[in-house]
Amino acid sequence: MPKTALLLMDLQNGIVDRICNDTNFISRVQQATSAARKATLPIIHVVVRFREQFPEVSTRNKAFAALKSGAYPLQEGNPAAEIHSAFAPQTP
Repeated sequence: MPKTALLLMDLQNGIVDRICNDTNFISRVQQATSAARKATLPIIHVVVRFREQFPEVSTRNKAFAALKSGAYPLQEGNPAAEIHSAFAPQTP
């Protein structure tokens, strides 16, 4: 197994749409992904997703406090929590 992989992290609809101010961001990540596929490197997709009522989020976690307010709808089943189509995993 290779010791190198491409880690695609937090590239979900709700995150990309909210923070992607760089018009070239998507194309640069797509280029990196394409190069990794061409080199047959593993591509690992990491997502942030929570269950209803956010039981995983501590009331003391300031970084995720906005989740409970509904500002970031990263709950299971919500389209905002799905991987952005520009970076979606490919099946062989």
